[in-house]
Amino acid sequence: MGAPTRSFILLSAVFCIVSCHVAFGTISEDDEEILRRGPISKSDYLLGSVLAVVPGFGIGHAVEGSYKNKGWFFSVGEVGALFGAVAFAKDCHDPFASSSIKNCGGTYVMAGVYAALRIWEIFDAWIAPSRQNILYDRLKWDMKREYQGLLLMPMPLTSKNIPGIAASYTF
Repeated sequence: MGAPTRSFILLSAVFCIVSCHVAFGTISEDDEEILRRGPISKSDYLLGSVLAVVPGFGIGHAVEGSYKNKGWFFSVGEVGALFGAVAFAKDCHDPFASSSIKNCGGTYVMAGVYAALRIWEIFDAWIAPSRQNILYDRLKWDMKREYQGLLLMPMPLTSKNIPGIAASYTF
C-alpha cells in the first residue's frame, strides 16, 4: 500500500464524516418528541377538546397524547386549587365569626387560580393539536427533501488512486 493510498483512505474518512454531519445534521430533542408522537387525529382532537372543557383535570391532554408534557400540570394545579379553596373556605364561612372578621380572600384567590387554569387548559387543548400537526408535517417534509447545501466527497483523480476532493453545492 503506497503513501497516496493511505492519504486517500484518511482523507476519505475525514471528508465522509464531515460531509455526513453537514448533509444530515442532527435533530433536536423537541423535534424527536414531535416525530415520536406523530400527528393528532381529528377524533382524538375533538374528544380531547371536549374532555378538556367538561371534566378538565388534564384528561383532554391525555386523550390528545400530551399529558406528559402539559396535562399533568393541569391535573395537579386544578386539584391543588380546589383543595386550597376548600381549605380557605372554612375561614370564610365560620358561623361563629362576625361578618367583619370573615376572611374569604384565600378562597377567592384559589378560585381564581382554578378558573385561570381551566381557561388555559381549554385554549391549550383546542390550539396545541393543530400546532403539533403543523410541526409534524414540517419535520416530515424537511426529512423528505433532498439535501440542500455543500457536500464534499473524496474522489480519486486518476486510475492510480491519487486523492482528490469533489465538491457539490445544491440549492
